[in-house]
Amino acid sequence: YMQRDTVKITASDGISGVAKVEVKKDSGYWEEITGTYGNGYTVEENGTYTFRVYDNAGNYKTASLKYGNIDTQKPVVTIVATHGGAAYTSGVWTNKDITLTPENETSNLGTTTYQYRVDGGEWQDYTTGIVISTDTDADGVVYEFMATSDSDVKSDVVSITVKRDTVAPEGDITIKENSIRQLLSAITFGLFFNEDVDVDITGKDDFSGVSSIQYYRSEEILVDDELTSLTGWTDYVGTIHETAEDAEKFIYYVKVTDKAGNITRFASDGVVFDLTNPVMDGIVNGSAYYTT
Repeated sequence: YMQRDTVKITASDGISGVAKVEVKKDSGYWEEITGTYGNGYTVEENGTYTFRVYDNAGNYKTASLKYGNIDTQKPVVTIVATHGGAAYTSGVWTNKDITLTPENETSNLGTTTYQYRVDGGEWQDYTTGIVISTDTDADGVVYEFMATSDSDVKSDVVSITVKRDTVAPEGDITIKENSIRQLLSAITFGLFFNEDVDVDITGKDDFSGVSSIQYYRSEEILVDDELTSLTGWTDYVGTIHETAEDAEKFIYYVKVTDKAGNITRFASDGVVFDLTNPVMDGIVNGSAYYTT
C-alpha cells in the first residue's frame, strides 16, 4: 500500500525514432507525456494505466499497469467511549469504568494502526480497548488518539477527557449548630426541644462536586428496605424551620448525590417537642411543712 508510485518508461526505436509517448487511465482520454516521460510518470489513483509509444513511421506499441493499492485518503478517528454499557460523554463525571476504543471513519486500504498518549505524554501504540478504572482528579485525564493508514497517511489528533469518581460524598445535619447526624441503624427519639428549631443540611464532595442534596421528613424510623425504595424526596434549598408543637416528633433522612452518581444516605436522630411542664406530687406550692 502506498500513496503514489512512479512508473519508469523506456521508449526507443532504432529506425525512425520515437515520435511521442501517451498515457490514459482506464477508458479516459490519451494524454501526451513525450517531454516528461523520461523523468517517470507519477500515479496517485488506482486504475489501469495504458502507455502508448509511436515512432515516426506511425507504428506504436502499448503496455498497461493496473494499480489497486494506492491510498491517499486521510484517516478520520472517532473515539468510542462507554461506561457501564452506555455511551460516555467527554468531560462528564462517572463512577463506572470507562473504556476507550478508536475507530477509523475512512475506508482506508490495508490495516490502520493507532497511537495514543495520556495528558500530553509520550505516544504509544494502541493494541486493545483502554479501560480507565481508577479515579481522576477534578480536572480529569485527557486521552489523545491518532491513526496512520497502511499507506502512511496520518489523521488529525482527537481527544477525550475522562472523569471518574467513586468516592461517596459527605454530609451533615445540624440544629443550633450542633450535629444531630446518626447512623441509620442507631436512630432513637432521644432529642428533646421545647422551642422552635432550625434544621440545616450540608453536603460536600472534593472530587466531582455535589450534584444535589435531598431530604425526607418522617415521623417514624424507617428500615433499610423502606429507605431504598423511598420516593418523594425534597430538594434542600436552605434552612428548614420547625415550629414547636407539643409531642410532635420528626426524623430527617438525607440523600447527598455527587456529579458522578455516588450517593450517601444518612439521617438525623429523632427529635421530639415537649412543651408540657413537669408535674410535682405530694406538696402544695406556697405551703409550709414542718418536721420533728
